[in-house]
Amino acid sequence: FRLGDAILAAKEAGILLGGGGHDMAAGLSLSAHKLPEFRRFMTDRFSAEVGVLPPPRREVAGELTLSACTSDFVNWIETLAPFGSDFPEPRFMLRHCFIKRPRWLGEAKDHFSCEITDGTGVSCRAIAFRIRDKLENPSMLEQDGQFFNLLGRLVKDDYRGGDAVQFQIDDIAIAAPTSTV
Repeated sequence: FRLGDAILAAKEAGILLGGGGHDMAAGLSLSAHKLPEFRRFMTDRFSAEVGVLPPPRREVAGELTLSACTSDFVNWIETLAPFGSDFPEPRFMLRHCFIKRPRWLGEAKDHFSCEITDGTGVSCRAIAFRIRDKLENPSMLEQDGQFFNLLGRLVKDDYRGGDAVQFQIDDIAIAAPTSTV
């Protein structure tokens, strides 16, 4: 998709106040009331140029338990940087996690914060940014007794001077029930 060309075309169509760029990066400015028109314009242009967007492909570096979500592990991951399009930051899977203390954050209540545990007594703070509109049923995150599989990355949570580890959720799915033998 030629992003820069699409931004310039939207500008020429009178939708944007300004904008420009190239295929990999672009910038723009628009009036808030023009956002729906801009969204339609870009969707139509993308559909005409590319067609249907394939489902996202999720790369998983590995599966972790919460006991592995430590500051030392995050420090080690940081030694692998810099991350970019040819060397993405590693994403990890946490299976069968229970969500505790769920709450929606932000003015639009579209960010989700919680504590996650995997039943071993270990817990970790977690956050998902702008996730409400990505979920078919956002209230599923607030259901008691529900377990989830989480995909995301480990980051340092230095909010208010702390040095904790936080799991930044990219994707979430209801976990299949576990069976006991």
